[in-house]
Amino acid sequence: MQVFASSARIRIGTMLFVICLTFSCSPIQGQVEFHVAIQGHDDNPGTRQSPFRTPQRAQSQVRDLAAVGLTDNVVVIIQEGVYDLPQTFKFDSRDSGTDRFSITYQSAPQAKVIWSGGSSLGKWQPNQEGHWEIQLAAVKAGDWFFRQLVVEDQRATRSRWPNNDGLLHLQTVDETVKKFSFDQPLELTDPADHNTELVVFGNWSISRAKVIAADADHYKTATAMGWLGHGPMTTASPGKPAYLEHHRDFLDQPGEWYLDSPTGTLTYIPLADQNPQTAIGVAPRLSRLLEIQGTPEKAIRNLRFAGICFAHCGFPLPNIGYNEIQASHFGTQVDARTLVQSVAIECTYATECQFVNCRFAHLNNSALGFGGGCRDNLVTDSTFEDIGGSGIIIGWRGKAELDNTRAANLAADWRNPRDTPERTTISNCIVRRCGNDGIGGVGIFAAFSNHTRIAHNRVYDLPYSGISIGFRWSKEPTSQKNCIVENNHIFDVVQKLADGGGIYTLGRQPGTTIRNNYIHDVKRSEFAHGGAPNNGIFIDQGSTDFLFESNVICATSGDPIRFNQSEKGWHRWEDNYLGDLESKTLKAKKIIQQAGPTSSLPSRDR
Repeated sequence: MQVFASSARIRIGTMLFVICLTFSCSPIQGQVEFHVAIQGHDDNPGTRQSPFRTPQRAQSQVRDLAAVGLTDNVVVIIQEGVYDLPQTFKFDSRDSGTDRFSITYQSAPQAKVIWSGGSSLGKWQPNQEGHWEIQLAAVKAGDWFFRQLVVEDQRATRSRWPNNDGLLHLQTVDETVKKFSFDQPLELTDPADHNTELVVFGNWSISRAKVIAADADHYKTATAMGWLGHGPMTTASPGKPAYLEHHRDFLDQPGEWYLDSPTGTLTYIPLADQNPQTAIGVAPRLSRLLEIQGTPEKAIRNLRFAGICFAHCGFPLPNIGYNEIQASHFGTQVDARTLVQSVAIECTYATECQFVNCRFAHLNNSALGFGGGCRDNLVTDSTFEDIGGSGIIIGWRGKAELDNTRAANLAADWRNPRDTPERTTISNCIVRRCGNDGIGGVGIFAAFSNHTRIAHNRVYDLPYSGISIGFRWSKEPTSQKNCIVENNHIFDVVQKLADGGGIYTLGRQPGTTIRNNYIHDVKRSEFAHGGAPNNGIFIDQGSTDFLFESNVICATSGDPIRFNQSEKGWHRWEDNYLGDLESKTLKAKKIIQQAGPTSSLPSRDR
């Protein structure tokens, strides 16, 4: 994989040339086509016979058509291959379709198309220990550092100690929450020179910080470990599980890797069946792949992506550390500004846009976010896997103007009601293996949104909650309402943390319905900290005005349904099936059969 630089763009001087080019690229009546292929060239006209080389070149051509005025749908057909993005691929109002005509970027039939924010690392060389190495000049020069590595389409493990969770615990924590001792001796040389991180499990979140000093008795971190002022639930304290990540001395298991910045040497311990001549390693260079950004005056409309894999996006450790509060939101202390994790694909003021049959993979931040001004968008028949944070965030407030007069920043609503995302649909998707770096991430998150529909998804293999809706810890009204969560299959969730559920709710949400979901195997690990259980549905603080109807919940570590500062009488209840015996009734079996995706997905997802 190499970074493809765009060649000189073809400038269209007259409308006549645009019309002629349109006919030359449009073998299908009623559809303008441009073609992109690895073997193409950006000086080509973009026909099937003479394709462009890069999707960016096709975008330029589509913009010229849109500027004149669309009279047909426009489709950019991309042939098989890996298309490295040299920088964030940005779409703005110039890339907009209309209320009648769409602009679509799609893979050719049966083609595997990857838009990558990473770079292939070249050939591995075995060292004297039998490990594999690659020399990376950009790392040695200080121009590149990464916290994620993918080898043969699988996330490799950043070297860590201990190798398993729950084996190491904090013993003492000083008043700054930057100095720690542990319940077993550690011998570690020069952690500051190895970009070593300390990870501490909270009740429903984790904290990460860079280690800057260590001796036989204590370790020191650059930033405090926790959301200070909230209490021990989200702050490092004695007894909390912990582990250390990224040091040469931790390399001891197949599948682990370590990046030595001073020498630029990447070391990897291969799995038993891997071949150094064929195993491709990829590391991220970008921290955002796509930016789809309209304006309040002119939203991006009818822009679609189909059959594309969005892959390889990094998440640098923030300078303030990464102290999770909940569901990919983080901060330093309760009276300071809080942040939401960045997303690899960022949508703001986007209307009637679609992601269909796409794959979102190996993204070390959160994957897809719908922010302010989004309307009538659809994500369907797609797979989200190997995500560092949350899979999908509806109500992503990373670039929002918020109303902080009625609630703290963490729970602040949009300042302007027009920014509320409305009528977002997430359907027939696979969402799995999220929270691989920010362990408190969730599968699907919706808050400060209206008429969101989350339906027929399979959500599983997560360290924390599956679907989380609402983000205000009171009964005070917000823009979050009329959410439909239905016919989802949710299982093997809350595998590492506590105080979560297959479905988690917060705050007043009039018009919200949770129905026909099948939830089972909600876990609680042996090392989860805090006494709160994990449940099928956890109805948390202020949750009000829901309808819970025909949900089947069984095999949960805690009760099928739990209330915290909410009450059963604040909601309506109809025909829910709770427990192993009730899940075997005839109607419950029908709900089970109809839960999860209904359309055909790639074979890897069935």
